[in-house]
Amino acid sequence: MPTDWKQIIPSASVYDPNGFRERVLDTGFTHLRIGFSVNSNKDDDWAVRKALEYGGFDAPEWRRENCIDYDAYSGQRLWPMLSREEHNSSMDISECTLYRVIDQGIRHPTVCLWVAVNRNGDRHIYREYYSVNRSIAMNCRAIIDMTPEDEHISMNLIDPATRKRNEETLKTVISVYEENGLYCYPADNSFAGYDAVSTSLLSTVARNSIRKGAVSKHLADLNPSQDQLLHLAKHPSLTFDLRFTNRCFTECGNLRWQETKSDVTQFSQKEKPVDKDDDGPDCVRYAVQSQLFYKGRGSNTIKILPFRKMTQLKIAKRNNDKMYDKLSHRAQYYER
Repeated sequence: MPTDWKQIIPSASVYDPNGFRERVLDTGFTHLRIGFSVNSNKDDDWAVRKALEYGGFDAPEWRRENCIDYDAYSGQRLWPMLSREEHNSSMDISECTLYRVIDQGIRHPTVCLWVAVNRNGDRHIYREYYSVNRSIAMNCRAIIDMTPEDEHISMNLIDPATRKRNEETLKTVISVYEENGLYCYPADNSFAGYDAVSTSLLSTVARNSIRKGAVSKHLADLNPSQDQLLHLAKHPSLTFDLRFTNRCFTECGNLRWQETKSDVTQFSQKEKPVDKDDDGPDCVRYAVQSQLFYKGRGSNTIKILPFRKMTQLKIAKRNNDKMYDKLSHRAQYYER
């Protein structure tokens, strides 16, 4: 058994439960815990300012990184700041660039989210599609039919796992989508997308606090200043139209980290969300983490370039270059 913790330097902050402590493990190695308050520049005021960036002192990431809480993620909600009061919006999408984000499923549902992006890069989820026990062709037909004719979708993004080939047909899943009218590009499904969603949700909370002139209850314990709220609000926000995206929103609110089943101080497990009802949240993660650009009005207009004129100018320039070379060589000859 490891020895009891020995306090070397006491904590200098009420938000740091550790200070500087040590113990000896069964293997003979010394295990140190060094809290942030050991650094004289990190006091209670620093903790309040820094915790705001994580979403508060209860945020799992803050507890893991600054309180050395190894069980911080175990069973906790991924996005505890997500709420119907803060993130429900019926944003006007007429000036936005529109995308579709797809998560392919066989045993799990196939999910498609419609995402609007404005000039600030804010993401707004305004429509959802869920289906089980349907072929790709049937899903493609349904997704296309759910998209009004006056909605121009700039791009379809899909889980990059669809680039794998089927062992029997040797065809990729993404190519089957193309055959059925949905030309897709691989989304960014990196793990960093979970933090990116957190940042966007916090941005929405901060903007609501600034607009209402009252700090949101989610940030009330931190009592942030106007400058701190502005710092959070500068990131792209994330909102949902709950009239049409209730299932995806509910899944995002319920998504949790897997429970820790061993002593993580002895063996570190990989942190990952519970693989249950995570298809909608995966699409949200793709939408936030991937590069979705605002193109503006009129960007979809087809412009015909004057290729004939461009070719004539290129030929004329080439002829001029040849003439210049001849004259240069002739001048060199006469100089001799």
